[in-house]
Amino acid sequence: VMVLLGAIYAVQLQLIGLELGLIIGMVAGIASFVPYLGFGIGFIAAIIACLFQFGLDWTYLSLIVGAFLIGQAAEGYILQPLLLGDKIG
Repeated sequence: VMVLLGAIYAVQLQLIGLELGLIIGMVAGIASFVPYLGFGIGFIAAIIACLFQFGLDWTYLSLIVGAFLIGQAAEGYILQPLLLGDKIG
């Protein structure tokens, strides 16, 4: 789940055009071992990188928010049920 979630975040951030998107996505995926920690770290790092790279551009900020919301939805509705299912209770 961590690897796939990191890949989802990394690909989305790279497609948005964030230069550090690959690194931020992979770190967020690895940190998702603890629930919501990966989301929090990745989201904050991506917002800070976006502000440095694009300035206060609401288009890019909203794309990053959307990318992390899609990642959270994919984790909660697709990755966790399919890969883990009822194994952890």
